[in-house]
Amino acid sequence: MLEKGRKWGSEVGQVFPSQQCQEALDILGLFFLNRFRDFKYEEVIAMLNFDLMDTVAGRQLHEMGHHKGLIEDAREMVLELLEERFGIVPKTVIQQVRAIPLREHLKQLHRQAIRCADMKGFKEMLSEVVSPSKK
Repeated sequence: MLEKGRKWGSEVGQVFPSQQCQEALDILGLFFLNRFRDFKYEEVIAMLNFDLMDTVAGRQLHEMGHHKGLIEDAREMVLELLEERFGIVPKTVIQQVRAIPLREHLKQLHRQAIRCADMKGFKEMLSEVVSPSKK
């Protein structure tokens, strides 16, 4: 498939005028990404000289992945801190922390994990974050 993609890329260069060539290659690259979902980033670049990061969608996807990574790191930091301070972390606490989608809530829990005297105090704070009381 890589060879076929390179051939198509070469043919596009011969058929389209230079100002439209990159647009045609971009469309071809999107077709490949949509049709063949297992292609790696490097393979698409090698085939068609199509860099997804040159598109708004590519930059948005990158930002989404970066944000997701920050959230996952924050979750792991809370859990590691709890394990370091209190030993075994109950499975229910692990599940609740891993379900929290907001980084700000995880930062708040991280501070609480540092300050609380015991796991019971942390669980109280966690229950407020997971299901905030209606005041």
